[in-house]
Amino acid sequence: MIKIVVFLVSAGAFFMLVKSKFSPKSKKEDTKAIDTTDMEKDTICGTYVQSDTQYRLKYFDRVYYFCSNECLEKFKANHKEG
Repeated sequence: MIKIVVFLVSAGAFFMLVKSKFSPKSKKEDTKAIDTTDMEKDTICGTYVQSDTQYRLKYFDRVYYFCSNECLEKFKANHKEG
């Protein structure tokens, strides 16, 4: 009887070990922090881009940064300097 109990406990521990090793990670473990120190926020879509991006525009003494030409053109269409 004791051999059966020891076997079941050992099998359960082995199963839990294997399950934790090969199970997919939770979403909380998959998220990684992104260092945005040298990055600027695209004012149109909210993504972060490198500050040396080719998609930037000086508008009323302020520089705006964009992730793509599409976001740059949307900004230009909505902000006419005059």
